[in-house]
Amino acid sequence: MNEAPDAALAFSRDEKLAIAACALAMLIVQMDWFALNLALPAIARHFGVPATDLQWVVSGYMLSIGALMVTAGRLADVYGRRRIIVIGLAAFGVVSALCGMATHELWLIAWRVVHGAGAVLIFPVAIAIVSGTFSGARQARAIGVVLGVSAIGQTLGPFVGGTVAEYASWRGVYFVNIPFCAAAIWLMLRYAQESRDDQADRHIDVRGMLTVTGGPRLHQPRVRPRAGAALAVAGALGLLFFARGGPSPQPSPR
Repeated sequence: MNEAPDAALAFSRDEKLAIAACALAMLIVQMDWFALNLALPAIARHFGVPATDLQWVVSGYMLSIGALMVTAGRLADVYGRRRIIVIGLAAFGVVSALCGMATHELWLIAWRVVHGAGAVLIFPVAIAIVSGTFSGARQARAIGVVLGVSAIGQTLGPFVGGTVAEYASWRGVYFVNIPFCAAAIWLMLRYAQESRDDQADRHIDVRGMLTVTGGPRLHQPRVRPRAGAALAVAGALGLLFFARGGPSPQPSPR
């Protein structure tokens, strides 16, 4: 008697792979975040600095995510969610390589802030893609799968970070992201459907975005001058990424 409802909730092969693309994207961000905590002592030893000097390797990343969350959602609604998450995955992979090749702790801090700008194009947009693809009970089921895989990333992160940093190098904690990003991009382009908010105003309020982005920074505690310089460089790189990375705005239809 339950066969009909079960069949109605079932996903096709392409739909399963689209869900897998979103789940893998979420896994990457979560695994990277939780892996770094156990890698920080190894990074501090490598650069010969106290671990406290590396607080902005973590804080700068989270600051970018918090500051750019609204902006990322707006860009995805206007320009297309699949397009924006693919840009985010590509940026996350490239900046992961730059973090892994950092020759100074200040460069690592700067790249981590930009890293957060890539992550914020992934984290909320993956759920938006699933929400725009499915509806009703199938939507709830798909979101549950994506969030469940994301939780697995939280569990895997400390194991990956501790193991790679201990037996290989802390740089490997970043390099391991690259093949995951490549796989997620391929799945996303092959199986995920493009979606956007057709009712959204195509006009981008740049001043409003800058206000929202800059607001959280005003509440941060005082940072050391050298870390502040790294954050300033990273902020400029992040603004350049958003200014040049997306498509040009299209005029609203009259």
